[in-house]
Amino acid sequence: MGINDHHRQDLTRLQERLSLPHDILKCGLSTSMVNNNKTVYGPNVFTQTTKTHPIIKFMKMYLHPFNILLLFACVLALILYGMNLDDRSNLYLGLGILSVSIFNTCLEFYQEYKTNEMLSGFKNLVPNSCSVLRNSKITVVKSSDVVVGDVVYLKMGDKVGADIRLFEANNLSVDNSSLTGESDPIKKSAKTYLSEELDMKIVNQENKKNTIDINSPNMINNNLSPKVTTNRSDQNVLGNRSTAHISIMNNINCDSTSSSPEMSEDSYEKKSSNIFKNLFWCRKSSKRQSNIDFYDNLYSANNVESSTLSSHTHIVDINTRINQAHYISNEKSTNQENILSNDEKEEPENSEYYRANNMVFSGDLVTAGTGTGIVVSTGDRTVLGKIAKLTVEKSPESNELSAEINQYVQKLGFIAVLTCIIFYAVAMLNNFNFKDNLVFCIGIFIAFVPQGLPATVTILLTIAAKRMAKNNVLVKDLRAVETLGSISLLATDKTGTLTQGIMKCNSFWDGENVNQIYDEKHKINKNTVFRDTCVSCYISSAAMKLDSGEIRCDPTEKALYDFSTSYLNVDADAKQMSKSFHKIYELPFDSENKFQISIFKHVDGFKFVVKGAPDRILKKCGFYTSKNKKVDDAFSQKLHVMYENFASNGQRVIAVAENFITNTEFCEKYASKIIKKNLLEKAKEICHIKQLNIINFQEDNQKNESIDEKEEDENSNINKMSNYTQKISDILKILKTTEWQDFLKEVAIEMDNFVFLCLIGIIDPPKIGVRNAVMKLRLAGIQVVMVTGDHPLTAKYIAKKIYLISGKTREEAAKALNKDIKDVQPSEYEVEIIHGDEIDNLKEEEWERIVSKNEIVFARTSPKQKMVIVENFQKHGHIVGVSGDGVNDSPALKKAHLGISMNQTGSEVSKEAAHMIILDDNFSSIVNGVLEGRLIFSNLKKSIRYILSHITPQVVPFILYVTFGIPSPMSALLLMLIDLFTEFFPSVALAWEHPEGNLMLELPRKSLSRKSPNSNILQITGNNDENLNTKENNITTKLDKNDKKYQCKRSTSQKNIGSPK
Repeated sequence: MGINDHHRQDLTRLQERLSLPHDILKCGLSTSMVNNNKTVYGPNVFTQTTKTHPIIKFMKMYLHPFNILLLFACVLALILYGMNLDDRSNLYLGLGILSVSIFNTCLEFYQEYKTNEMLSGFKNLVPNSCSVLRNSKITVVKSSDVVVGDVVYLKMGDKVGADIRLFEANNLSVDNSSLTGESDPIKKSAKTYLSEELDMKIVNQENKKNTIDINSPNMINNNLSPKVTTNRSDQNVLGNRSTAHISIMNNINCDSTSSSPEMSEDSYEKKSSNIFKNLFWCRKSSKRQSNIDFYDNLYSANNVESSTLSSHTHIVDINTRINQAHYISNEKSTNQENILSNDEKEEPENSEYYRANNMVFSGDLVTAGTGTGIVVSTGDRTVLGKIAKLTVEKSPESNELSAEINQYVQKLGFIAVLTCIIFYAVAMLNNFNFKDNLVFCIGIFIAFVPQGLPATVTILLTIAAKRMAKNNVLVKDLRAVETLGSISLLATDKTGTLTQGIMKCNSFWDGENVNQIYDEKHKINKNTVFRDTCVSCYISSAAMKLDSGEIRCDPTEKALYDFSTSYLNVDADAKQMSKSFHKIYELPFDSENKFQISIFKHVDGFKFVVKGAPDRILKKCGFYTSKNKKVDDAFSQKLHVMYENFASNGQRVIAVAENFITNTEFCEKYASKIIKKNLLEKAKEICHIKQLNIINFQEDNQKNESIDEKEEDENSNINKMSNYTQKISDILKILKTTEWQDFLKEVAIEMDNFVFLCLIGIIDPPKIGVRNAVMKLRLAGIQVVMVTGDHPLTAKYIAKKIYLISGKTREEAAKALNKDIKDVQPSEYEVEIIHGDEIDNLKEEEWERIVSKNEIVFARTSPKQKMVIVENFQKHGHIVGVSGDGVNDSPALKKAHLGISMNQTGSEVSKEAAHMIILDDNFSSIVNGVLEGRLIFSNLKKSIRYILSHITPQVVPFILYVTFGIPSPMSALLLMLIDLFTEFFPSVALAWEHPEGNLMLELPRKSLSRKSPNSNILQITGNNDENLNTKENNITTKLDKNDKKYQCKRSTSQKNIGSPK
């Protein structure tokens, strides 16, 4: 047993492990034990990192290689002044050079201090206090005083302050999104799982047949793939991605009869499959300027689904551009450190520990119910503490621009020193004295060193950062401005980054037709079934509206609530109808029943609404659509197919059914229970029945007295509604009593013959504009990879929806080729979908295969695994950007060359770890940032070229002076003044230059580690940008008018980049 197996320990074994008393749940810890455990395990606080003193930071900046060159020249000038105190020009020169170096450092220090103020994000995740049991008394203590072994009480609204093993759980649900990135609350239990039990539980969570938990946040995780496998014992669900594949029967007629955009999504994707298979980009064959506006028009936010391509003829496979950049990125760095240190390899992650339903972790938020548990980890030993440690320890890779400038300064310094040595020797041969030679050396240094370069770079990056802020991109580190423009791969989280982070109803099947729901506008056939569904979902909703107007409930319930209210707000009759039902009982969802039942009182009778797992709901249904259509085998098969269809698209599937029985039917059907519980008189009052006849009723084998049934007279019926309205409050009071609630619970469980209404597919939809943004990034040669903690099916569905992936997975290729999945070669499929449990065991050659793919999705990943993914892409030469919003993303954000956090949905921890923050949470803002980063780098090159252009005209006079004795026209002091005042301001003005050509068509520039020795981005001898514009492509496109399919043929000239690996 490892340290992460508390979920497998029962109370007795946990007491032995932690040395706890046998009556721990009754008495808690004593004061002496609290003190002892605090000594042994430490306080419940995170280890604070030692902050670097500002003076030390300043000195590190000051000792930049560039400043060292200036200081060397300063020392030489002061030596000259010391040799001749009467000549103050050398003193002024030395002080001037010193002032320039100090000014450059002060400017950089100020900008970093201003933009890099971080928040104590991890502190904000830990509550200030907790309720614990000590010395047989419940007391509230500071979170930092909680120790291992404490018995902690949890209730709705509490933040968990430590890792806790639950031993009591009453409808307990927690929001674990800060750790997992999944927005759904997780249902918790107190059950102890043995090894084999937990293994089977995880199997069921991944591939359970026909079970949907409408209140469970992991419902989609547990139940997405009904009847996917028939022999679970022969399959490793966690380690084999083949189980994620679901075959869908396409021969079932499920066409929608509702109104829709120009064409349905299915037909649209079928018609444009050749075009969108690998995405595309459009350009004019006679020019190098791409018409990016084509995408803005084609994939505008308001008309994404209905766009057509008939008028566009110049199309080419965009994967070519990814391959070109990818080919470059596969040139490995030879000086790459190991991915994991030995310490990290000692304790592999236990993924089942994080998924165990009997554990809650520090930072979790209790969203419902109550619970009691024992603290098993505190401080740095908690899951949150380990993430905090990873975030602190893992420093980001060195910035490309800084590294290149440092490399350039080193080369420039070497050339300056070499020039000084050579011509110093020449001067000595020409009988120059020591003082004149020293003046010459200083002049060479001043000529070679661009004094205004550091200030110019800092100011240009600051200007770009301000422009980016206007586009909702807040830069914390100035160097990140340029890094964003040079990334070759963007690893992005799904929930809250690519998707809205809000569950919404997406699909609706009423037993006959399947329809899509588009945002709040339901473009579907609003028939009687749809109206009844909306009314049933609305009245049975568990949503609680706060005074602030906020709706608080489970995300699934919230989706159903929003779905129903959006319809009721435009249908006054339906909304009025919903007010005639009064909820009198609710049977909550549990893992055994897999459904939720609500009972409502109406003037004419009782309404029952059931929601839950489709298979369980189907068993309780006798009819569908109306009571004229009975449920038969054909309907059951059709429902199962539609369920699989919805689930395979990553949707959470909910079935809804209802039943209505009259007052008389209710009393007659449950007569035995009514009489047994002595509720007959109250039942007649509730049901407005003066006399009730119960025929042939037997209780304890003895016949009860019969009463002749007598129908209510006409006058009674006329006055029934008014009397009911007057008495409703009294009726509800009766129904809320304990005896009636117990009776209604039995009725709810026994109720059958429901009328099936519909299947509803619920999903977290992509954000508006994400698809367009992904395509533009791929057009720019940037590979976009999804890294999420969510289920593989959900990740795959969203990835396809936004065209992040478009090819075949290994499983799909195996099916298409009729091969065993093990026999499918990497060249036969395009998409890699990797489960997090596979990552820890991947070998180098397997990483080679994965990285060689252009379309990659990582699912079910832990924080540490996300960091490993980033490290492997960096190892293979990528400049990696990571976007995310959760605590689980923070280690990867910190490790990446560029971390990008969301502002509105992002945690404080992710904002702290990131280098820049997207203020409006719009993924498209990243595209604007890439453009700005590439523009500032282009302008920076112009500024640097301008600054460096002074070297030749300033060095040559000194060389002529030494070689031929021609008098030098300029002193070193004059040279410095020229550099500062005639070059600095014009070079800064270049920051406002407009782009030349379309920068978003250029491939990402090479990482420094992948450049050849003679290649440098700062070279001034021409433009060495490697972009598609310098490699002519001959594109011929034709449209087959018979089948309406585009066929693109591309021939590449010899100047083009070679084929991808």
